Amino acid sequence: MSMETLPCGHVAEAGDIRMCAHLVAEKPPWASYRCLTGRGLEYVRLCEPCVDGGLSATVTVCVGCVERVEAQTHSRGTRGRPEFRRRDEVLAEPTSVACTVVPRNEYCLAALPDGWLALTDDALIRIADDGATTFVGEVDFEEWYDPDDENSPEAVGDFEIGSGLHVSPDGRFAAVVTNFGRYGIVIDLSDGSVVLELDRTFDDNWTTFFPFAFLPDGTFVTATASNCLDRFDLATGIALPSATSPTAPSATWTASTAA
Repeated sequence: MSMETLPCGHVAEAGDIRMCAHLVAEKPPWASYRCLTGRGLEYVRLCEPCVDGGLSATVTVCVGCVERVEAQTHSRGTRGRPEFRRRDEVLAEPTSVACTVVPRNEYCLAALPDGWLALTDDALIRIADDGATTFVGEVDFEEWYDPDDENSPEAVGDFEIGSGLHVSPDGRFAAVVTNFGRYGIVIDLSDGSVVLELDRTFDDNWTTFFPFAFLPDGTFVTATASNCLDRFDLATGIALPSATSPTAPSATWTASTAA
């Protein structure tokens, strides 16, 4: 089967990611953005000057160029949104109950095994299926930036700093993090105590939501640097070695037990 010369200048198999021609030039820009196209999770790569120029300025390049750009170009973040697909089939009749709890933002409401957990401006509140509420504890944690500081995220780009809430599958722990920020905490919901402080350092944290996820196996994954994810044992807070990080990072875990 014959192959045509691609815009990158190579006679080779076409890659599955389109990008602007600047990224395959002889002296490409050092940074790029992953720009979601709105079709599933499909994205293209654009250099910074092309980010505001639309998706029409992309070309097909070879597999080798895709791999090189993905590996060597510094990613400054993601722009756009993925496709949200609608299911027309009604799976269940929706129900609603009156509730006076107002979450801090749309990312501060998470499902519990027996209801919901909301982070308000100053506390964590359990919400039962019937709308009844239970006070869990105060949360004296909210990261903010001085908009007049030239190094603040607001000065660098159009990013909305705000809290995010995550809950473990068994409903025992919750994590409060700062999306497009640096810090977070893990809270034991049995007594409202902070058991772990999270810090993913300052470098480029303003480009992404705070990466954090509780896993079903009793561990959680969180960012510990701008380019590093680490997995921790939820029962002890001990960081687990991985293939990319054979020496586990340190952590400050203040819970005596999770039993």
